[in-house]
Amino acid sequence: MKKELLPEKLGFAPDHVPVFKVPWRAKFKTVPTVFPTAKAAGGHVIVSNPLTADLMIHFDTDPAITKISAYPRKVIYPTYDRYGLSEVKEHSPALGILDEDGVITYADCIPYVIQKERPGIERRTEALQTALWDDYGILYTVFDERDIHIQPRLWNLRLIWRHHRDNDPEHVSAIRRALDVLELPAKIGQVRAAVSFRTPIWRTSTPQGSFETPLDEVDPVFSALMSLAFTGSIELDTSRRFSDETIINHRQKWSDD
Repeated sequence: MKKELLPEKLGFAPDHVPVFKVPWRAKFKTVPTVFPTAKAAGGHVIVSNPLTADLMIHFDTDPAITKISAYPRKVIYPTYDRYGLSEVKEHSPALGILDEDGVITYADCIPYVIQKERPGIERRTEALQTALWDDYGILYTVFDERDIHIQPRLWNLRLIWRHHRDNDPEHVSAIRRALDVLELPAKIGQVRAAVSFRTPIWRTSTPQGSFETPLDEVDPVFSALMSLAFTGSIELDTSRRFSDETIINHRQKWSDD
């Protein structure tokens, strides 16, 4: 029988504290990484390895995911052998996500080679899926590099993540207006041709005087589009590396698929 618990009781409270503390000492063979995200309590999550940090790029750039939780909850699950109940175990999934439809998923990130070397992981995954769904209506899955390192998707998502804070509100508004005029679908190159921004200037003062440096490498159109993609205002085709040929479209919600 499922327990009707609010997300706040399942790892998504504003003051959530991870149920497991990632060790920073080398003997634990972890490479802790602090990943900043506005979707998590405290503005960041600490993950135990680079692969999970790469998974966070997917989660943080997905506008359908509204909240992320590090080590959201300890899960108690039974294991069985041919004689029946064998023992009751405990596991703390590394991440939890809450999507815009209210669906909660707990997840772990385990390299594929480790999964193949340890058949017990598959049995644990099945036991956790059953226990979490039966008890709380929560989904559970295990990700590995085959899911995470799909290229050029990950390369593109990194660009969205890097640029999403580097935008000017006036530029974003101008791009929105240009998209309204062009109508979607459209290409990045069409948007670039439809707007004209001044080259950003870096100004600095020294004892020798004031200096101005044009920032020709800064691309305000691209940054504004990445910001709009990050917030879910538009959807970009990530199946090919971003370029002026990249298609911009309206975002479809998961539930629309």
